[in-house]
Amino acid sequence: MICMCQHLKLLGKLRRNKLNDRFLEFGSTLEPGKPVKADKAAILSDATLMVIQLRSEAQQLKETNGSLEEKIKELKAEKDELRDEKQKLKLEESL
Repeated sequence: MICMCQHLKLLGKLRRNKLNDRFLEFGSTLEPGKPVKADKAAILSDATLMVIQLRSEAQQLKETNGSLEEKIKELKAEKDELRDEKQKLKLEESL
């Protein structure tokens, strides 16, 4: 029969092993194709850098999207002006 302290040690070891496996899995998803770092601090450091990079890219994409939406509005307004001008010219020709 396993005593309580041995049981707790076993549970702790299982939890640590599971946590280590998750760190390795997480590390492998950060940079697929590269060797997985076994150092938890290195994995967390890489993850932090990646999150910072992704936030920066997301901000740049939001800004680009905003400027493109503004350009679309300008082009639509120009298109409407040209359409109105065309209609006026057609009316003038028919007179």
